[in-house]
Amino acid sequence: MGRLSVAASIAAALAVLGPACGKDSTGAGAGVEAIVGAWKAKGLEPSAFVPSPEVKLDGARCRAGTISGLDATLCEFADEAAARKAEPAGRALVGETTGAAIASGRLLLVVADRRSADPNGRRINEITKTFRGIR
Repeated sequence: MGRLSVAASIAAALAVLGPACGKDSTGAGAGVEAIVGAWKAKGLEPSAFVPSPEVKLDGARCRAGTISGLDATLCEFADEAAARKAEPAGRALVGETTGAAIASGRLLLVVADRRSADPNGRRINEITKTFRGIR
């Protein structure tokens, strides 16, 4: 394969993969990868976020993982209004434990401290502040 063909192949691959690396699939806000990167930059320890079919929120595609010992789920909705509307359902997922459910753009973050890993709530605060700051 010639140099021009390799360069064209790389450019085509970047055009396809580029949006998945930082923005959501429509380019309408930060995607999961960008948010996970921001949490890492703040010194938090996010795991990989994998599809979570067991989380059922109307019209959402959800991914679950952990952040510094806390359970977390990120759900992407069709629009910002749908994400905001899902906040009460997100709080229901948190249940009786300490946690939060907040929308930012088309994403809903649900974070719960089911193992009492954050007794003073500082990590939950840092996680949610960072999430809100990424758009």
